[in-house]
Amino acid sequence: MTDEHSEYSKYFEYYHKQRILYSTGKDKYKKCSGCSDEKIFKEKDNTLTLNCGVEGSGDCGDQFEIILPEYKDYYEESERLNRIIHGSLDYDKDINNIKNYDLEKLDKCMDISEELNEKKEKIDEASLNLKDLHKKYSKENRLKEKNDKIQELYNIKKKQEDELTKIMKKIKDPLTIDDKKEIFMKEYAKTIYDNQRVIYGLMNELKEMNNNYISIKDEKINIMNEIDKKDKKDKKDKIDKKDKKDKKDKKDKKDKKDKKEEKSQKDMKETGEIKYFSKSKENKWLSTFNEGNNFEYDGYTYPTVEHAFHAQKIDSSDPDIKEYKEKFTDKDLKPSEAKKLGGKKSFKENNYKFKKDWDKIKLRLMKEITESYYKNNPELMNKLVSTGNKELLHTGPRIDDYWGVNKNGGENHHGEILMEIRKENSLKDSKKLTKKGEEWVDAAVKDMKEREK
Repeated sequence: MTDEHSEYSKYFEYYHKQRILYSTGKDKYKKCSGCSDEKIFKEKDNTLTLNCGVEGSGDCGDQFEIILPEYKDYYEESERLNRIIHGSLDYDKDINNIKNYDLEKLDKCMDISEELNEKKEKIDEASLNLKDLHKKYSKENRLKEKNDKIQELYNIKKKQEDELTKIMKKIKDPLTIDDKKEIFMKEYAKTIYDNQRVIYGLMNELKEMNNNYISIKDEKINIMNEIDKKDKKDKKDKIDKKDKKDKKDKKDKKDKKDKKEEKSQKDMKETGEIKYFSKSKENKWLSTFNEGNNFEYDGYTYPTVEHAFHAQKIDSSDPDIKEYKEKFTDKDLKPSEAKKLGGKKSFKENNYKFKKDWDKIKLRLMKEITESYYKNNPELMNKLVSTGNKELLHTGPRIDDYWGVNKNGGENHHGEILMEIRKENSLKDSKKLTKKGEEWVDAAVKDMKEREK
């Protein structure tokens, strides 16, 4: 948005806001501060003017003038301009009107140079206007992008057709057993479903790229006087109030953070801490790079949490989603390679579509994936529970401050997730009696029976 358009939008919004407030009939909205007369809202000839109640210039005169943009139907305007350029076969009752004739040929027979020059000027002007109209229509309707999406739509349909043909060939193969046929039929239906979701999305986008009304004259704003001083003061008071609130919130947040750090330091002195990252000598088993038993998440089987996490980054509307996710199920793909495959550079090079709400859901996904991983690795779950109340800190070289902590601090979200899972499973285990506890209960029951005798 340009500065001019921003200024126009600001005053346009202000004009209508003042008009609505004026219509409430309250005295405080009828007059500007320092003006004796009521406001006047002028709406004439595509122009909106706000006046403080006194005709003419001055502080209490016209405040600003908004000239609205003008639009025309692209097809109607194209037809009108083409008639000027190429002529028209429309019948004209006026026999003296020679503009519809071929004036260049007629000029050879009679002196109509004045009419001919006038027509040439109109043709030149209409040609320039038509060219500008085509250019604006192309830009407004994003024709290049539209053509790309149509090509993308064709490619998806073609790819779907090829895939369905291959699957159908397998189904019709007389050597294919019934169990296999059922699998292929499900694959056939899933292929149609996955592709149709993408196709419908593209179709809707193409429908939105369709606007026949083109701006032939841009909006304009003429400011005679600045917006009412009272509004400026109110705005300043609001800003000061907001700044004051922001400072207080910032201080409260800092105090809360300091308290949390103080408590954390106190807890660490009492319970100790465990630091880990992907190359830890002793505690690598806590990192997302650790390879335990393969585990399943959302229909796919992965070798590590790192593989499963990056596999979720692709948008569900991407036609290559299945191919992308299957890459992460490869046990020979190293965790570091999985991280690169799910990186921004890889998405750009392979033209993958990134999940729009990734930042909102990534924490939840990491928790779910980590829970699935430990559920299928009970020996590691027992090891995690055995860390007791020790602080688990994801820290090391090149660790970002979202998932872990570095020299500048950090949120340690991965460590927090591990401690949550540990706590939840510690509570489960605490409900069970230990072997020694079971022996104690058996002895107590035996003693009670003896006493009863």
